Amino acid sequence: MHVHASPKKRLQQVFLLLLSFGMVEIVVGFLVNSLSLQGDGWHMMLDAAGVGVALFTAVFAERVTNGSERERSESIGALVIAVMLVPTAYLLIAGGIKRFLRPQEIQAAWMSVTALAGLLVNFACLKLLSRHAPGHLHVRGARLHVLGDFLNSLAVIFGGIVMVMTTAFWIDGALAVGIGVFLFTQACLLGRRALLSIAKARPRGVG
Repeated sequence: MHVHASPKKRLQQVFLLLLSFGMVEIVVGFLVNSLSLQGDGWHMMLDAAGVGVALFTAVFAERVTNGSERERSESIGALVIAVMLVPTAYLLIAGGIKRFLRPQEIQAAWMSVTALAGLLVNFACLKLLSRHAPGHLHVRGARLHVLGDFLNSLAVIFGGIVMVMTTAFWIDGALAVGIGVFLFTQACLLGRRALLSIAKARPRGVG
């Protein structure tokens, strides 16, 4: 007889995995001079934040019966994440453009190995979330976040392999710009959804 972890427990495990390895990618990216690996790390941190919001929703749902209050709290958390993400996206885009125009030498082998480890972390997170995704909307949303980072890690691995073979270090800048644009787009979409949700959940007669 197998005892499966609850959705909340799985979210906690995924949150810790993404948060810890996101930090690893950022540090290693700095050490090997890879802006795209740092961007992948920030993307993983964004996923951890998204899973954190989903976890907050799961915990808050057990304690609060007022659906509007629960939705409003979740939306405020999502809005804070979106606002914090914009400067990160800007720095990645600006730095990526500079790296594209003036490429710098990168330890691409270490970049690829670290991104591969990140890919395995994302795969583990997807496995943890897959069993409960159909019946829990917040788990399904977290799973979509992780899937996006899984594909992002694939791009960084491919770019690293190409740089090892060709020393075309401008690829790192191009990847960083792509990740930055993606993060900025996600931040805008997340912020828009959060603002609309906050306005919808606002009590009548307020404003």
